[in-house]
Amino acid sequence: MFKPLATAIAGIALTIQPALATSWTDVERLATLVADTGTHLELEECDEGLHGYYQYNQARGIDKLVICKNNVDMEDPDAVWEVLAHEATHVMQACNGGPVLKDTYLPRVLRELQETAPHYYSILQQYRSDHKRLEIEAFWMELRTPDVPIRWISDFCLEEA
Repeated sequence: MFKPLATAIAGIALTIQPALATSWTDVERLATLVADTGTHLELEECDEGLHGYYQYNQARGIDKLVICKNNVDMEDPDAVWEVLAHEATHVMQACNGGPVLKDTYLPRVLRELQETAPHYYSILQQYRSDHKRLEIEAFWMELRTPDVPIRWISDFCLEEA
């Protein structure tokens, strides 16, 4: 009696995507919201190892988010999402004039990164101290469900005051 039930549950489990899996709809929604801020989204060939970057210089009229198409699996919505969510966090930071998380949250955020994404925590150690604070938020945002960066880009950049 239990064996058929277990087999049925196992079959269903194989068809369910992981909880953090994103869809192309999520990618398109966040990309549209980023574009609505005035940021230009671009696909570029980049140096090996670079997945994306955000460049903002108001004086020079530069406001662009780049995904490095040669270093990101452009067929995988999760891979594209991670870069887009990360760089969209830098857009939020530009809109906010600095970090988007309260300083009191940093110990928890760092602990979460160290426990759930030790590779990100390790990468953070390579950043200069003046960039590390902003990168902590960006790596943390990659781990959120899609609704968080989608809501936050609206809250920080698109909501009328």
